[in-house]
Amino acid sequence: TGTALFLTSCANRLRGSNKDIAFEIDCSAGYVRDAIKISRNLLHGLLTVDVTTLGIQPLFAELRNALASMYGIKCHVNTSENLSFSDRVARHLYYIAREAAFNAAKHSNATKIKIELLQNYNYIELKIHDNSNALKSDRNRQGGYGVEIMKIRARILNASLKITKNTNVGTEVVCRLSKYGAAL
Repeated sequence: TGTALFLTSCANRLRGSNKDIAFEIDCSAGYVRDAIKISRNLLHGLLTVDVTTLGIQPLFAELRNALASMYGIKCHVNTSENLSFSDRVARHLYYIAREAAFNAAKHSNATKIKIELLQNYNYIELKIHDNSNALKSDRNRQGGYGVEIMKIRARILNASLKITKNTNVGTEVVCRLSKYGAAL
């Protein structure tokens, strides 16, 4: 909070002499305030995406755009046309996809990511596949919490989560849940 206040104060002092820099400092203060809000929400377990309003397809489109702009990664998204499941299921599936995609972007040599969310009469399946050299990219990697959080989300949904790493083929994360509540 102090950093945001300091930046706002600096921007106000510069407004008369250099509007461009004042504007950039104002934007930085806004980013700090946003980061504070997200951090507080994470601490309280309240961070959620608005699946009800947006639907899961637009969220995947935002994820695709974020990967392209932040990491230069080409991301293809394919979803079944008439997806039908609860907001709770959609939210967990979105965060599993997001974690898997950002892991590929940050920790491997991936240049392409494919996200598929498919649904049939019996199950819902989320697949995230990247073209990384998975075994090579894991050598110097220190443990994080991303994979564990994906596993927890899958357990909450009573779903299976499988992560397959193959040299020269990439990594594939598959989360599959039965539409009838039993894990697959």
